[in-house]
Amino acid sequence: MTAIDTDVAAVQRMFDVNVFGPMRMCQGDHGVFGMGGLVPTSPANIKQVISGEVSTNILKNDAHRSLPDGSFYAPLAEEFHQHVTRTPAQATDRFDYAANVVKTSLSSAPPAWFWYGSLSGVVHFWDTFGSRTAWVRILP
Repeated sequence: MTAIDTDVAAVQRMFDVNVFGPMRMCQGDHGVFGMGGLVPTSPANIKQVISGEVSTNILKNDAHRSLPDGSFYAPLAEEFHQHVTRTPAQATDRFDYAANVVKTSLSSAPPAWFWYGSLSGVVHFWDTFGSRTAWVRILP
């Protein structure tokens, strides 16, 4: 749902799971694995997992949604519907993804950076052999 059309209570529930849940987890006595590229976390022994697209059911919860009447985004209603009902064709199976991330993360010498998931190899290639501004030149 678009930010200006969303139910704030739904956002609160989402943050409870996706933000505050991991923050509470960090209070435990174990390693932390980041999902992104935050190099300054390296001194804290936080490993980076660079993720491709993973097949989850997150969009299934949105499949019934439509933009409300009078929405600022009403001209994009068809594109919104296509997005919330899409099924990513090349997404990595979530169980395969989880098994590989856990296996690599818990190995005796995990890599500082771990690339896994659909199309993450493309990003890895450009990050390795291209410049930091490669995407600026490639994308319109």
